[in-house]
Amino acid sequence: AFTPPRLDEENCLARTWAGGMGGQCPRLPMEGGRLCGQHKKQREAKGGLPHGLVDGPIPEAKLREFQLHALRAAQIVPVAATPSSASYPASDSAARSSAAAGPAQRKRPSL
Repeated sequence: AFTPPRLDEENCLARTWAGGMGGQCPRLPMEGGRLCGQHKKQREAKGGLPHGLVDGPIPEAKLREFQLHALRAAQIVPVAATPSSASYPASDSAARSSAAAGPAQRKRPSL
């Protein structure tokens, strides 16, 4: 749950919020790595990725957010019991927007 049904090994392997469904970052990873530049920096600066990697476990706190969001979406939990939307990274909406833009010419970033 909260992992895309199909992983794209050509893309960054960072898990994203993706509207509470859990997605995969659509960016290309840095040359020789598994993460795009943004997620590589985030991992180094914050000591980890808030959503984890799509091929690994979801951090406990984020898993609870995913589960609570799913319950709220199913109208099982009152809105007041959910975490604030401020805790959801704005970068996820940017990733979804860039993914929706379509398959543009993609060039792998270099180190």
